[in-house]
Amino acid sequence: MFNKAIFYFVLLFTICLNAQIQQVELDPITADYDRVAKFYWQSGSYIGANNLNADMSLSQNTYFRKDNERWFVLIQWAIPNSLIPDGSTINFVELKFWYDSNNYALEIFHDNVDITNTPLPYSDYNEIYSNSICRVNPQNYGWVSINSDTYSLFNTVLQNSLINDRVTFIVCKDSEVDIPGKVSDPSLTITYTPPSQTVTVMQKYSSGTQFGQVGHYEGGEFFNRNSGHEYTFGINNTESFQAKTTIDNSEKYNNWNTTLSYRNYDDIQIYEDLNSLTVNFKTANTGSVKNYLENSVAATSGNIQLKDPWLRDTLDTKGLRNRGLDAIWKTESGFDLTTSSDYQGVFLEQGYNYETQVWSPPYYQVKAESPQPIYVQGKTRNFYFHKWEGTGASFQSSANLETPVVFNQANAT
Repeated sequence: MFNKAIFYFVLLFTICLNAQIQQVELDPITADYDRVAKFYWQSGSYIGANNLNADMSLSQNTYFRKDNERWFVLIQWAIPNSLIPDGSTINFVELKFWYDSNNYALEIFHDNVDITNTPLPYSDYNEIYSNSICRVNPQNYGWVSINSDTYSLFNTVLQNSLINDRVTFIVCKDSEVDIPGKVSDPSLTITYTPPSQTVTVMQKYSSGTQFGQVGHYEGGEFFNRNSGHEYTFGINNTESFQAKTTIDNSEKYNNWNTTLSYRNYDDIQIYEDLNSLTVNFKTANTGSVKNYLENSVAATSGNIQLKDPWLRDTLDTKGLRNRGLDAIWKTESGFDLTTSSDYQGVFLEQGYNYETQVWSPPYYQVKAESPQPIYVQGKTRNFYFHKWEGTGASFQSSANLETPVVFNQANAT
């Protein structure tokens, strides 16, 4: 009879080895890395959305040039390196805006001034008129579109502006008559080719030996190529890679570049100096998480929970993958973490440094519910959590309902 309803949990695990090999060889493909960046006006904002900076109050202000006057508006777009990397090749530029002053020509200038710093740093507004790009003569009220196919200097201006992470245009009345013209709703379109980065993609056992193939997502599917394959990508590209998803030589996927990512597949951003991308495998060991009642009676009902960062349990348009640092709780009456199960075993000494005694994710976590009704000996009783125990396993907080756990010994019980 169970007069006092208490239960505790014991974690058991043993070693079991398994191996599979899969090979597919396909020819590489080439890709066009041209991109288009578009920036639009944010009406009424000094620093607008969509990377546009503009002082709306300048759109109808008169600035004196000697004894005469010219109307102009300064428009600035922020172009951070994360959007268009320095060193990109500018292929096409289009400046477009609405202009409501009939038959008065316009002149477009550029400047390195940052209009988000006020007051504007001009001692003489003649300085504004020193860098002309082009003159245009709109015939009617409406949209004005100017591009680098007609005025190639636009490309040069954008190319030289990348290092400043901004570009500033000045739209000016090419006339000294005292008639304001309103410029509104400007947009800027830039087509560019980012600088490229050569990346060697490798897949390695824990010994450091390369093996097998790694998939690269192209045209709706992963194409597998031998470890050591070199790719050339545009900097800031996001590329999807998939390591082998089954156990090989008793090891399974653990990470990309040690700490870059713990998901497989994953979307990897290509950055400057990312010379190599390495899939690291580690030995997979069979384990289990069991629910025991008092007097070491194994429970056949009731729930315990496990969070495994390497469980492949989420499906999207690119396929099945694990969640890594975003792993979720799974609930069962017990977990048999064999290498032939969906869990594909567990890693030893994962997430805990015995020298520094520091826990660092990703690691396994366990969780109990208390109290909870469990059916035993023909009756349902409420049982209460006691503690976590394990031979060959260590817990961050064995008395807590929820705690990280590290498997640290082979063939432990």
